[in-house]
Amino acid sequence: PYGNVYAYSFYSYYPYTNAGGQAAANVGGTYSITYDLGDTDILWANSVASDYEGLKGFNAAYCRAVRQAGVQSQYFPKLQYKHLLTAIVFNVVGKDATISDYDLNVTGVHILNTSTQATLTVADSQGVSSGVLTGSEDGGSIGFDNLNVPLTSSSSVACTILAMPASSYTAQISFSKGGDSRELEITNSDNEFKAGYVYYFTVKVNNPEEVTILQTGLDEWQIGTTPGEGEVE
Repeated sequence: PYGNVYAYSFYSYYPYTNAGGQAAANVGGTYSITYDLGDTDILWANSVASDYEGLKGFNAAYCRAVRQAGVQSQYFPKLQYKHLLTAIVFNVVGKDATISDYDLNVTGVHILNTSTQATLTVADSQGVSSGVLTGSEDGGSIGFDNLNVPLTSSSSVACTILAMPASSYTAQISFSKGGDSRELEITNSDNEFKAGYVYYFTVKVNNPEEVTILQTGLDEWQIGTTPGEGEVE
């Protein structure tokens, strides 16, 4: 910034555009963007101006003063990104070697009765809702079709679904056998799925009619990483 009159703050988000190719737009002093949910990782960061020895944050005079004082590493803007969604990793496994007798594949995994879109307020003129992600209230379904994960006695990753945080989810698991599907509620010990965390669940199939699902791991979602299979805790 070249001016010395105003304070400056920085706001950043990812992805820059949504599935429709639209970037965040300013409406009435609020920059926001709406994303489809399911496989979109939404990140946000900000660095809010604070004064230094009476100089307004991040303007030209401020930047010169902190550089001359040798404290720029402490007072220059820093953007610490955070994940705004919850990652749910679904692993699938057959009961034992006899599962191959059923010739089953997992063909789809969905979360039901959830937000299918979310609107991110990147920045607003009042500073009260910046970084807030608001889910749609459509109670729809997000997830993946056309999977082809064979059921064996070894665990395999079926998919990772990125959803709005919630107290619980209903998962629908679909199989190749006659188009069968099973709906199961998934919860965790904290009774809350939090943003910025990866939750691992294993779908155990004993036969086409007997399916269970249990939580097998929990990790903090580190920036720059992709949720993996996860270890049993």
